[in-house]
Amino acid sequence: MGRYPRNGLTLIGVFLLALLAGCGTTGGVHQADAFGTTKTYAVVIVMANEKVGCSDLGGNPCNGGIIGLVNTVTNSSAYSEDATEVLESTYPSVLQGLRTSPNLRIVAEVKNKKVYRAAPADEQPSGMLRARYTVAKGYKYFSDDKRARLATDLKVDGVITVMLSYTAARSGLQVVGLGGGHKAVTSVMVSAVDTHGKNVWFDYASGQSDDSAGTVSGTVDFPKLRPMFGDATKKAVRKIMDNFDQKMRRM
Repeated sequence: MGRYPRNGLTLIGVFLLALLAGCGTTGGVHQADAFGTTKTYAVVIVMANEKVGCSDLGGNPCNGGIIGLVNTVTNSSAYSEDATEVLESTYPSVLQGLRTSPNLRIVAEVKNKKVYRAAPADEQPSGMLRARYTVAKGYKYFSDDKRARLATDLKVDGVITVMLSYTAARSGLQVVGLGGGHKAVTSVMVSAVDTHGKNVWFDYASGQSDDSAGTVSGTVDFPKLRPMFGDATKKAVRKIMDNFDQKMRRM
């Protein structure tokens, strides 16, 4: 339990490389005959990196160093990098975006299905080099080898995992951590397996908010930045679905 098979490691590795490269979409896996008007999928995992990251260079963390630590102590909620609130407010737009394609049928509210509620969740992999994820309320974490079995139990053609990552991206001019601001960047990864455990879809995209939040006393203004992740998330999932439909049209 909690171990990734080789195909899972490959997909996560591609996602991490895409994050580092800052690319738009990868579209690494797409099996057209696995989708269409007669195929049905269920989104069974929705999760995000536990913390909102920061693209700042030069050793300036999201919390603004010493000044940020002081602000965090005085108002831990306002200056928290925890991604839970952002995940809950943004993942519905990902599910809505998935449903925009005529080539992808998604089961509604799978987390309310009796079979899903009865399925035992797996423990997330542990260790210093293992990322930890926040799972959206009502959803569960499942290891790769259990996803195919879950697809069969739910009587669907495959299941989808949605992974999100949030970043406060520096914008404008900052001097000694002051001034300038940050834009919200959401990275979305989707992956799907069929009832045999075969990877039939994988793609990644990132989106950036039009607006930015100013820097407050050397820290990211998270209260103003958090709502902007909604705009960034919609842009990211739109890229993924445009890429998905383009590939379907070419088949």
